[in-house]
Order: sequence, then structure tokens, then C-alpha cells
Amino acid sequence: MIVIIVSFLTLIAYNFVIQSEIPTLGYLTFMDGFILLGYLFAGIPTLTSVACKHMLDIGNAEGSERLDTFLKITYPLGFVFSATTLFVTFVL
Repeated sequence: MIVIIVSFLTLIAYNFVIQSEIPTLGYLTFMDGFILLGYLFAGIPTLTSVACKHMLDIGNAEGSERLDTFLKITYPLGFVFSATTLFVTFVL
């Protein structure tokens, strides 16, 4: 859980540093998309941790294990797909 909090704090600090260095634009840039992707993929483990803990608290250890197994496969694939889509959209 500490890693998740540090990830969010790092993204927030990065936003403050970058915000003062680049001009504000009225449209989404590659960097904005990458930061949003970072927030999304830092938030997914947070929600997963809360859901797994809740399942364990109510005695659904099997459901917690299935969710964990499902995300072990889909989380990296989702990141690769999202990053590739972002790259293709903005760079190519």
C-alpha cells in the first residue's frame, strides 16, 4: 500500500514541477496522456487492494485469489495496450 501512495505522490509532484515549465494548452498532449495513464495504472492497484481486502474480510478468499490472478494477466496487457495506443495516437 505504501508503494501505491508513493506512486501517487510522485505523480502529483511531477505535475507541479512540469506545470511551471511548460505552457498551458487547450488540448491533450502526449505528456498529458502519459501522466493520465500513470494515474490510471497507479489507481488500479489501489482499488484492487481495497477489493481484495474486503473479500478477505467477508470470508471470500477464493474470490480474492481469482481477482488477483485475473489482474496478474490483464494489468500488464492493459498497460502495454494503453501505452501503445497513446504512442500511436500522438506520435505516428
